[in-house]
Amino acid sequence: MLHPAAVRHPYYLALPESEQEEIVAEAEDTTAPGELLSVTLEDRSKFTAEEWAEIMKQVEAGEVLLFDTLEEEADYYLALPESERE
Repeated sequence: MLHPAAVRHPYYLALPESEQEEIVAEAEDTTAPGELLSVTLEDRSKFTAEEWAEIMKQVEAGEVLLFDTLEEEADYYLALPESERE
């Protein structure tokens, strides 16, 4: 699962983890609590069964994107024009 801040930073995944954490921390004030843009199947273990079921409902409704892997998710966001990353 990529934090919305990652979408706005073109090299987020290439940064050391400490810098990724700084970017996320700085963005926390501007990102709505619980705002979820996308998940990967690998993220399933991070949620309870009930939470995952709700996320899948959001996926089915087109509100949240679902990717097989983190790499696929990152490739999607990095391919977006910079103007759409904000």
